[in-house]
Amino acid sequence: MKTYLGEQNFKEDYPIYVKEELQNTMNWFETNKMVINISKTKFNVFRPRGKAIEPNVGRLVFNNNELGKPTDPNLISQIDRIHNEGQEKHFKLFGVLFDNFLSFKAHISLL
Repeated sequence: MKTYLGEQNFKEDYPIYVKEELQNTMNWFETNKMVINISKTKFNVFRPRGKAIEPNVGRLVFNNNELGKPTDPNLISQIDRIHNEGQEKHFKLFGVLFDNFLSFKAHISLL
């Protein structure tokens, strides 16, 4: 999986980049006869405390329709963003809790 680093045109470039990477990931999973569990799929945008990210910027959808076939709206799902103002404020990866500020407060309080 790739990491998007950059801030010049974050609002314009980020959704396009992520859409392409989701499509690449979906193609890889399909090629390897695997599926993505959308209910467990979330994303996070790491940022410094002073830099706000508008809620609209972080909207992503996962389109599980096959190319060249009619579009089924039931196969299009929104991917939830993890952020301090949302329902989920952190995520666990390899036993470490991360938030969008990379503060590790949630992880330390768990110890």
